Amino acid sequence: MARITNLFKDKVYLFSSLREVYPSEINLIKSIFEREGLKEPSKIDFLSANLNNDLFLVQNDLGKFCVKISLDRKGSGLEKEFLILKNNWKRKISAFPLAYGVTKDFSPVEYSIVGYVPAPNLFDFGLQPIIESEDAIPYFFANLSCFSTDSVQSSILDYLESYLSFDILKVPEVDPEWIKNHQSIKNIVKNQILLLQDILREKIKNISFSQSNFCHGDLNFSNILAFGNHLHAINYENSFKGDWVFELLCLKYNLFFPNSLEKEYIDKTENLLKTNLNGHNLNQLKEFACYFNLLKLMVEYLTEVYILKCSRQNKILQCGIKLSKNYDHFYQLPDFDKKLKPIAEFFVESVI
Repeated sequence: MARITNLFKDKVYLFSSLREVYPSEINLIKSIFEREGLKEPSKIDFLSANLNNDLFLVQNDLGKFCVKISLDRKGSGLEKEFLILKNNWKRKISAFPLAYGVTKDFSPVEYSIVGYVPAPNLFDFGLQPIIESEDAIPYFFANLSCFSTDSVQSSILDYLESYLSFDILKVPEVDPEWIKNHQSIKNIVKNQILLLQDILREKIKNISFSQSNFCHGDLNFSNILAFGNHLHAINYENSFKGDWVFELLCLKYNLFFPNSLEKEYIDKTENLLKTNLNGHNLNQLKEFACYFNLLKLMVEYLTEVYILKCSRQNKILQCGIKLSKNYDHFYQLPDFDKKLKPIAEFFVESVI
């Protein structure tokens, strides 16, 4: 059990136990299963609350299913994810899609049902076996990048713009009492976001991204499942048509593998895809990816603390881990703002 010195004011931090499933959610899910001609659920467990949807594990006589429900049709991405799974199920590196729809039995609710994948994510499985296998990540990327993009409208520029246009003025004023000096930290992060947005907008003018590959958009420890040395992806709401090289470069800031492995993964994936990267300016792209992942981390922190109001404290802890693990990469950036150092020290002290 870890003791957090700063972030939780000397309190013992525990990953919160899963909340109960509310009666209204039970009735809603039973109604959805009846509507789709599926047998009545015998057990319903809450798995997680995401920004735009809630995830449940549902069991009946037919097996186990993952059910996502959302009140935000505009931003949920559930239909997009369902069509991606439907168009690519033969690749067998993700869940099997069963049903998608919108019900108005209670209030307009969007839902999707997919088969449960009985495999641990990389948090539980551990990264070391994957690194030791050498080929797991290249084969995973080679397969993923060949997904059909028929149901994907977002481009890599759309994906990047969602962070480049993140409006800090819309971040609400919330006072999370359990964060020491939270207001000064908030100001540092907001200023860092503005700086990074300016830097990236200038740099993106000189980068030519491929826009032909399928990209997941949010590959991390929780969205990658492991069947031995074979990797599977879940949660495709943020996917886009883009550049597999850029997405692989971004993976380092989530899985923390060394630069030597990054080059090896790129070379092996290039050989598997039978592509030629001579047209890529890898050094330029690497620097852009580093700036972008720092921006993404800052946006994630503000989102978790001030928009989601600290409802997922484990996600806030992960922000701290990402910053402390990647600090050496960020610190070497030519335009790194040394004012970020206080928050980096704050995170390093806070994460044990």
